[in-house]
Amino acid sequence: MTVVQTMVTAVLDASVHVQVTYPAPTDGTRVAGVGPIAAVAGACLPVVLILPGFGCGPASYTDLAHCFATAGYVAVTYAYLETLGPPFGQTPQGGGVSVYGPGGDLAALSAGQYGTREPCRIVRPLVDMLTVANSNPSSPLYNALDLQRIALFGHSAGAALALSYAGRDWLVGLRVIATWGGHALGTALAGWTPGQVAPLGTSTPVLVAGGAFDGVIGAALSQGRYGPRISVEDCLRLTALEAGPLSRSELLPNASHFTIANNFDQSMSSWHLETASGTLLRTEADLHIEAMQVILDFVSLHMDNQVK
Repeated sequence: MTVVQTMVTAVLDASVHVQVTYPAPTDGTRVAGVGPIAAVAGACLPVVLILPGFGCGPASYTDLAHCFATAGYVAVTYAYLETLGPPFGQTPQGGGVSVYGPGGDLAALSAGQYGTREPCRIVRPLVDMLTVANSNPSSPLYNALDLQRIALFGHSAGAALALSYAGRDWLVGLRVIATWGGHALGTALAGWTPGQVAPLGTSTPVLVAGGAFDGVIGAALSQGRYGPRISVEDCLRLTALEAGPLSRSELLPNASHFTIANNFDQSMSSWHLETASGTLLRTEADLHIEAMQVILDFVSLHMDNQVK
């Protein structure tokens, strides 16, 4: 069994706490503290940047990060505390709500600005941090990363950000995008005709995955935000169609919005929507594993120079 190890660092003046999970050596060099990365057939390893949903920190994606690391990837998760104002979050006093989030520039996802700039404030600093670590002899990641082979994974709000990178030249080395619990259908609030699919590039393979019992998307659908007679499956399918022939959607029949996550704090963010809409209180372990495998299989399929 592949051993994994996690190093912790920070970017953006320590406002973003980063966890890097990677294969660790099993030859006795893995000791207390952070050990070096394990070589895989002498090759540098591809990188997966995990963009979280609101209310989700690195602990929510521990299993997913380990899933990638055991397959020979370097997985990067992060914790970024941001403030959401109305209509996304509001205190009884009318102020904003602080919550873990992906660090999105919501205006960049609006109808008038979509595709004009990177929508995630964290991606660039993450890549810069990895670039420095890759060239630093004292780093456990020294000469171990292939930053020409990068995948983006996004969950929920992180999925909306990840999808907008499809076919753009913002991230050199981006080979594939996979998402869970997100889509590219717009709302009137962001200036779109309800149900209009944002223009995605078609040169990047994209997996748009999710669960049929997604209570978060379901709540938005019940309010008519994406127009009439639209289902969760439609949201995923239409997004994949917009992303072109290299892309596809996948709907897990018994899964929910948080199937991909673990160690989730049910007091945070949108968890109540899962139960309010009659969905599963917590997905079974086998569904959690199946969802991660779907993501890993797609990323591995479309990452050049397959991981051994």
